[in-house]
Amino acid sequence: MNIVRLLFLISLPSLNASQDGRLVTLREECGPLAKSADACGQGNAKCCGRAAEIILSASDACASGPPAALSLAEKGCGQGDGKSCAVLSRFSVSASGARLERHPTRDQVDAIGLSACNAGDPDACLDHAGLLAAQALPEARNFYEKANEIYRALCSAGRTAACHLAFSYDLSKGRAVDAALDYFEGVCKSASARTLDLADACFEGERSRPPLLTQTQTSRVAKMLQIGCDLGSAASCGRLASRALEAQDLANELRWATAACEAGVPDWCAEAAGIQEKKRRPDEVGRLRKIAAKSAADREARRRESCVALDPSSRPPK
Repeated sequence: MNIVRLLFLISLPSLNASQDGRLVTLREECGPLAKSADACGQGNAKCCGRAAEIILSASDACASGPPAALSLAEKGCGQGDGKSCAVLSRFSVSASGARLERHPTRDQVDAIGLSACNAGDPDACLDHAGLLAAQALPEARNFYEKANEIYRALCSAGRTAACHLAFSYDLSKGRAVDAALDYFEGVCKSASARTLDLADACFEGERSRPPLLTQTQTSRVAKMLQIGCDLGSAASCGRLASRALEAQDLANELRWATAACEAGVPDWCAEAAGIQEKKRRPDEVGRLRKIAAKSAADREARRRESCVALDPSSRPPK
């Protein structure tokens, strides 16, 4: 996991200014792991930090993961990238195993991030806030707010990804809730919003919801989850299944658990298969178990490909 990002989600895109002044997301600029690592090798320091983050946030770590992340972070930090330095501050030895003589201190990482934040980089503001939050310092809130101000300004300038982050923050704080739900509902229902993860927008009302919502607001969130599930969002389907399970609503638990299974979550396959087994439906039990096995195999294949991207020599011989 990267530096603590309270109230924001690392899976959401962050915005930065390119050298020509065009506002782009790190996702757009750097791409997936292999492309990020390649861009890092070509001198794009921000992509070094992104690639290192991807590696360290992977749930199924590869043996070469930490050394590869460290190597990328060393390169990016050396070029002044705050995210890379933040990753590097977690290590005490270099990628080759030697102790880091110029290991950045927390103060140095902090200073780099603060400078970038003051220069208008919202991602750096979040990293700086995370450093403060990790120390339980109340000043963290000021930098979350500063990041949100930048995202809101970019949203006004037409950057949809910035709107996504700004409204997520407002919703998590319990302010302007209806406006935030209006935004996510609109994106969720809009076929023209394919530049964002449409299903993710449908789930955002649930993910960032504050503790207290009105009955109407709760109903809106539930409807968005249903749209997200219909779009194939495993998170949305799984949350609906969890709600049904909590309510002891067996019919809807089966419905949503089956949908989550078909969206690629093996655990929900097992839950749905268990219900079908009690209903004496062996054909459906068999179908669900086959889906679970395929989902698990696909996940393992993706993990192996990620490992190969880090270390081509780990590719099994044909």
